[in-house]
Order: sequence, then C-alpha cells, then structure tokens
Amino acid sequence: MTNSTIDTAKVSAIATSLVKMANTNKWNQNTIYQIYLEKLARLLFSIKDNGGLAGEIAVTVISTLDRAKGNLAFISSKQAFVLATAAVQMGLAK
Repeated sequence: MTNSTIDTAKVSAIATSLVKMANTNKWNQNTIYQIYLEKLARLLFSIKDNGGLAGEIAVTVISTLDRAKGNLAFISSKQAFVLATAAVQMGLAK
C-alpha cells in the first residue's frame, strides 16, 4: 500500500484516539485506563513486530506504558500519526 492510497481522515482519527488513550489518567479513570492499556499495548506490540520506523516508535512508547506519572503513556502527536499510519497499512485499524 502506498501513501497515496491511505485514508488520511482515518489516520488522523486514529492518531487523535491514540493521544487521547495515552493521556488517560490512572487515578481518575481507573476502569477505562485498564481497557485502554490493553488496547494500546496490543497495537504497539503488533506494530513493533513489523519493524521499521513505526516499530522503533512503538518500542519507545512501550517503554513509557504505565510509567507516565499517572497517565497511560507518553506519546506525541507525530508519534501517534506514524503509529496510526502503520496501523492502517497493516490492517489493524477498524
């Protein structure tokens, strides 16, 4: 799949969701925190196994999972965009 065939609206929506999930606070939203932790971890480990730039970014974000001072993880909007693009390319995004 080439970059010209990627649905940028879908990638942007997924990237926004990734940032939102990563910024979920453990102390105020414990139930949804656990759900997001599992969803984000599954996605990151799937992308990590694929390698490349997105795989390296996934490794970086994985290292911050559940250690981000009360938030789920540290993830920038640029990292989220690369991960979202990889998820769409790999067919991991719904």
